Amino acid sequence: MKNSFSSYILFGVYFSVCVPITLFSKSFENWVGLRPDEIIPSVKPLGSLAERYKEKEKEKTSSGPTGKSLFQEADKDKSSKPLFVKSSQDSEALNLSNENWVGLKPLQMIPQAIPLGSMKDRNFNKAFSYPLGFEKAEKSTEKLSSIPFNLSLFASSRIYQTNNVLRTRESELRSGVWENTGGFSLATKPLEVGRYVTLIPHLDFIMQWANYGEETVSDLLDYRFGMVLGNLDFYLPNDILIKAGLEYNFLHSQYTGDRLFDALAPSLSIEKIISLSDSTFLMIDTQLKYSRTERVLNFQAENVFPDDGDNLQANFNLNLIYLLGTEGQFMLMPGIGVSRSEYLKNAQDGRVDVMLYAGLSGTWQATDWMSLQLFSNYSQMFTNTLGKELLGLSAGYKALDIGGSITVQHSF
Repeated sequence: MKNSFSSYILFGVYFSVCVPITLFSKSFENWVGLRPDEIIPSVKPLGSLAERYKEKEKEKTSSGPTGKSLFQEADKDKSSKPLFVKSSQDSEALNLSNENWVGLKPLQMIPQAIPLGSMKDRNFNKAFSYPLGFEKAEKSTEKLSSIPFNLSLFASSRIYQTNNVLRTRESELRSGVWENTGGFSLATKPLEVGRYVTLIPHLDFIMQWANYGEETVSDLLDYRFGMVLGNLDFYLPNDILIKAGLEYNFLHSQYTGDRLFDALAPSLSIEKIISLSDSTFLMIDTQLKYSRTERVLNFQAENVFPDDGDNLQANFNLNLIYLLGTEGQFMLMPGIGVSRSEYLKNAQDGRVDVMLYAGLSGTWQATDWMSLQLFSNYSQMFTNTLGKELLGLSAGYKALDIGGSITVQHSF
């Protein structure tokens, strides 16, 4: 009886374990219809299916004609070029996996898609016009232009109303202001500096003309301003940008045509972009700049020198950026900032000015080459005791500017 009962148990185990495995193997051997590699010759099996084909092809190779199967080649590629390795060559392995991408890339399938995870910061860099070719991942698939640099031309016209055109603490005077700006930016192709740093040198030239609507001050304030700026931009991981720059600027009176001053100013700035969501970003930037100035003096006066304007300036700004619209064509940007200027020469030595800023702007990227903007800026200036003695009515003021602008740009 016991032997009979044991036989039943063994018989049950055989049917529950061995028979299903045998049937599964038979079903795999008796494949009906075209195989996947016959339907699409370049197909690469995924998941566990790849392992099944691998075993099947090994059996055929050992018992039948010799030759390498498609799936053996796929497995060989997979083992020789791993996607993720834990060694000092992690970044090289990731680069290889990108070079062997099969088929369309995500942005080719859906051009306006917003990538998630770690890819969203790269999408942000594209949206805010970081230089072409900044990302190493695109260099292997995009053809480089025949010219070794990128050229961009731009022009803008801005009209705004200010409640304190003379920037004084008393007798505030309102005026409209019309500013017209034009220039160009010339940048080289990205240069790799080590494994993690990309360098882009560029040269900018800007000219601006400003005209004031208040007739009592227009002859005094209408100006023509120019700036030549050379920068070395170092792009680091985690969306950090370091700029080392040298600028030369000059100011002329539109009424007389005379040069009022010029300045040579080296600077160093650091910018960091933090992604808060797919469409929200926090931009932090700080700058240190030394301005070596020289004024044109048409008269001799006591304690007045051409280089009175020499100063060391430190700036800090926070801007919150919201991208709106189906394609991110609208941008809302509130921001705050502080600037501290310490004067270093002659009677001005020891004067310290502090400027506070707060602003809100809305921008519509109407086309690839044109954008419209509405803005509002509030500024307030403070100075120390020496500054109050030297500046008089200009020692401390408040000003509110409200207006709009149109900008056109073309890149070659």
